[in-house]
Amino acid sequence: VKAKHMSGPIGIAQVIAVKVSHGLRDGLAFIVFVSFSLALFNLLPIPVLDGGHIFLAVVEWIIRRPVPVKVAYMLQNVFAVLLIGFMLYVTVFDIKRSKKIWKMLRPEPEVEAPAVAPAVPAKPAAGK
Repeated sequence: VKAKHMSGPIGIAQVIAVKVSHGLRDGLAFIVFVSFSLALFNLLPIPVLDGGHIFLAVVEWIIRRPVPVKVAYMLQNVFAVLLIGFMLYVTVFDIKRSKKIWKMLRPEPEVEAPAVAPAVPAKPAAGK
């Protein structure tokens, strides 16, 4: 999955709006899906997330001593900056897609075309 196919907070809010416009049940189902996905994402072994804390605890258990504070601090800061940067990068694609989403939410009113009189064939000249 490429980053341009992912959604950040703006994209998630837009999709929730579309789903709720189709029905409350669809909206709630999507919110449950997003909550479950975020819970799984939170378990990834990235130092800023909960999975990263679990990973560091396992590393401490294996080496039988605490990870140096400077190393843990540096890992936390580096990955926090990377995660925030990735979220901003994905949000750019959300903003680019927002025009298409708003068209789905508020379709443009159809304008009736003016009635055009049917073409009448020319009458032949009298006397011929």
